[in-house]
Amino acid sequence: MSERAPKFIVFEGIDGSGKSTHAKSLVDRLMARGIEAVLTCEPTRTGEAGKLLRRMITGEVPPLTGDAMALLFEADRLDHKYWIRDMLRSGVTVVSDRYELSTIAYQATWSLSDPEEVRSEAGRKRSLLRRIQRHYPFTPDLMFVMNLPVEEALARVGNRGKTDLYEHTKMLEQAAHYYRTSSDTTGPHVYIDARQPQALVQEAIDKEMEALWANW
Repeated sequence: MSERAPKFIVFEGIDGSGKSTHAKSLVDRLMARGIEAVLTCEPTRTGEAGKLLRRMITGEVPPLTGDAMALLFEADRLDHKYWIRDMLRSGVTVVSDRYELSTIAYQATWSLSDPEEVRSEAGRKRSLLRRIQRHYPFTPDLMFVMNLPVEEALARVGNRGKTDLYEHTKMLEQAAHYYRTSSDTTGPHVYIDARQPQALVQEAIDKEMEALWANW
């Protein structure tokens, strides 16, 4: 395979949608085809903010309240963006398990059954996060949004054992709605039906990657 310019690829979706599995699988396939690639994730596993977030999400320490939790995700991402930039500059394609959409999907969403004050506060927080993200722009070359019904996602999550801070019905329903309705505002993206067998999902991802490679 001829040499190609590095790209930034993101996988988004609710917990249990298979995004982590397919992000890793894509990196393996890229490497097998001679394209240097690296897998990363958010929250990060090496950044101090990311490590603290992971301890909060798993319940090891109490989560922050109000805007603080959402802003900690953004702080972790800001540091992460510099790392991604450096990888791309060195010729490495970066595949990330979660990125900007995740923070809004899990930190600033609401349902129609929520009181007006809850929806208003979530809307204010969403505007805040979008302003921060626009101030530090770094758009993926392609984003895969893994779509899966919440009931199936919860069944998959349950099979993993202990759930985390965000793996409950209301949160996943709100996040899934945001992914369905807001992904088209964030740059090049593709919706993937994650209900399909893993081999078919992989085939759909590879088809989109081949179209992207044609433009490299």
